[in-house]
Amino acid sequence: MLTLKDRDERYKALRAKMKEAGFDAMLVICDAQIEKKGLLKYLTNYRNTLYNLVAVFPLEGTPKMLVPSPVQVVWAKRLSWINDVVLQKPGLEPVLVDTIKQMGLEKANFGVASLKIMNAYTFEYLKANLPEARFTEADKLIDELRVIKTPAEIELMKETIDLTIKSFEVFGQELKPGITEKEVVAKVDSFLSCNGAQDIFHLILSKPGDIMPFMATDRKIQKGDAVIFNTEISGPSGYWCQMVRTAFVGQPTPSADKMYRTLQDYCVNVLPKLLVPGAKCSDIAKTVIKMTEDAGYKMGVYFGHCQGLDVVELPKIAVNDDTPLRAGMVLVVHPQFVAQDDQETVWYCDSYLVKEDGPAEILTKTAPEFLRLDF
Repeated sequence: MLTLKDRDERYKALRAKMKEAGFDAMLVICDAQIEKKGLLKYLTNYRNTLYNLVAVFPLEGTPKMLVPSPVQVVWAKRLSWINDVVLQKPGLEPVLVDTIKQMGLEKANFGVASLKIMNAYTFEYLKANLPEARFTEADKLIDELRVIKTPAEIELMKETIDLTIKSFEVFGQELKPGITEKEVVAKVDSFLSCNGAQDIFHLILSKPGDIMPFMATDRKIQKGDAVIFNTEISGPSGYWCQMVRTAFVGQPTPSADKMYRTLQDYCVNVLPKLLVPGAKCSDIAKTVIKMTEDAGYKMGVYFGHCQGLDVVELPKIAVNDDTPLRAGMVLVVHPQFVAQDDQETVWYCDSYLVKEDGPAEILTKTAPEFLRLDF
């Protein structure tokens, strides 16, 4: 559990960056989408469940948070680091403008995290009713703080990772001929919900000849299927983990077996040596591409990304991202091999912690044998 000491350290670091950037205040937005909650949760330690939340965070003084319902007023006061909670009635925009004026910030230079999230109506309303204020995109200001995980954050992430690994054990126990994709995913969902997962997102693929995993269907699992399962969950603390495995219902074909063993070996034995401080994300992505092509396969899903309070955080493992890795980053790399004839595919993903010295630590360690199922 994060403490008020963690809060104070975050606030001190954020205000130092605000001062450096020349911001009088930050507007931090959350629109409750599954991967866009982290900016506000990082600042408030509060989980949004519905509609927009906005925090007004001044360079000096007490921050305020605007919530959309009386229910959230109660819970935000109980759970959030921000105790000054304002109800967005009659509506977000007029209440936000009034709050900014009450805080003496009507002429402030605002950093906004993020204009990518704030809807156009809200932005235009603020400009029209606060004509002397300025609004500048500033999500990277908070992202730079979020990217390096503290020891306390890593422990919280490990709780989510442990839950993720156990969910794959449930998946392996329930996956059998005759069960549908929906049914097996529901079994995993039930386990996760009962054990404290906050947000859950799954992709699955079982039909031979299909390539890209998607939402669960009514298709019944059959003997001989290669079943790709992708789990992305936020645990009780709100920190995310992503993990992917390919399960074989019965003996895999020789070609699929070779493909998966090659991919697994690369993810377990090669990637950790590449994920070291100073390595550029773009160079890692290019290496993954070369490795895939040298093995005789095509690339499916793109390569990877950092994770934390959002399931996808920057930087990304992508050919156009030259960000160097730093110790304390937690990221996932999830290459997918696709056969040249598009008839077979395997996918694999682990979470890695970048260390000060030596190769990255694989956090999602789990023996793959229980996903080779004999029937």
